[in-house]
Amino acid sequence: MQAAALIGYKDSGKTTLALELCKRFKELGLKIAVAKFSHHRLALEGTDTEVLSDYADSVLGLSEDRTQLIWNSKKYLPDLTGLLQADVLLVEGGKSLAYLPKIILADTRQAIQELDSGMTLGVWSEHDVPGYTVVREINDLARMIMEKGFMLPGLDCSACGRNDCAELAREIVRGEASARECQARYSSLQVTINGTQLPLNPFVNAILANGIKGMLSSLKGYQPGQINISLEA
Repeated sequence: MQAAALIGYKDSGKTTLALELCKRFKELGLKIAVAKFSHHRLALEGTDTEVLSDYADSVLGLSEDRTQLIWNSKKYLPDLTGLLQADVLLVEGGKSLAYLPKIILADTRQAIQELDSGMTLGVWSEHDVPGYTVVREINDLARMIMEKGFMLPGLDCSACGRNDCAELAREIVRGEASARECQARYSSLQVTINGTQLPLNPFVNAILANGIKGMLSSLKGYQPGQINISLEA
């Protein structure tokens, strides 16, 4: 899944840009998911959902054309991406996220530098900004996200040789590394559920891999090679 965060100060046009990108990606036949970060309580006022959410731990809403799931606890974006089933993830806000690249919406160099954490793919602005790639056309921005967007699992496991996901993400944005260096996603053992891969830190990876190989090695017909296991959960 290609991913990027649209970040900027209040009223910088993040939602407008997200809508334009959604339209463009839909024209390309892609499935798009959007995650929106908010510093305020999510708007439920005056609805049955609000009443239910005051008492239930989670609320599921189903209609003919929409599904809504609300947890009364904080969840983290990497833990939810498996539910999205999208080709592209646009994140509105999330300035502090350290595992995916950013598109900055700002018109002054000072504002851009304040928002820049070393993971900036480009700047959406009408003005030239020395030291940054400025994008003005929606087609160019969509192409940039498809070519350079990514999302690391946010485990900070250091299996890639970096201190955390942020360090690897900065190197990827600079063109000095590849997302395939993430050992939590690209290792000898890969586990997928309903087509979505689960990131595994080195400890869990080793426990599962050694356990599976150890059990299978006692079976008649076992020989070293690629192992494929299908399991209905």
